[in-house]
Amino acid sequence: QIFTHLHPADLLSVSRINKTLRGMLLHRSGRWIWRASFANGPVYGCPEVPDDLNEPQFARFLFDELCMV
Repeated sequence: QIFTHLHPADLLSVSRINKTLRGMLLHRSGRWIWRASFANGPVYGCPEVPDDLNEPQFARFLFDELCMV
């Protein structure tokens, strides 16, 4: 539940620390953590998650410095 208090950008960073955290946060059963993070964190001007992306993908789109095209 601690992860739900993180900003989605920080949650994205945590998901890259090791395989265990990555597996937990990027698994389908961990989507509730991302939803809570987007709902609780101050993500100003952030639109709703598009239907064709899940929350981790959307966080990557918003906060990752790499190009996804």
